Amino acid sequence: KFTTVISGKTISKTLTFNPNSYKIDVSFDLSEIRDQISQGLYSLSWNGGLPSTEKNLKDELFYYKAYVYQGDELSSEKLRKHKTLDEKYRGQTNWVGTRNKYFLTAIIP
Repeated sequence: KFTTVISGKTISKTLTFNPNSYKIDVSFDLSEIRDQISQGLYSLSWNGGLPSTEKNLKDELFYYKAYVYQGDELSSEKLRKHKTLDEKYRGQTNWVGTRNKYFLTAIIP
């Protein structure tokens, strides 16, 4: 568990490692700063993503994909070298994720 105190209020992040699995659960406790979060909303960014697993970048790009699951609908985007994707999805998001050949990482609110 990692914690920090800002203006006397605690924010914490907990990592839970699951035995016999690559799954790592991450949870945040923002309850003490609830009144300081704009309109009760927050944004999350993750720099770095999944590292490459293949020596050949062309092989790697074949497997890279991004996913958004909203309202019982799965959207996926093929990722391209040196390209960025700037899509806006509105509504309740069930989860978002990205994958390479061997791993999937997802953010599940």
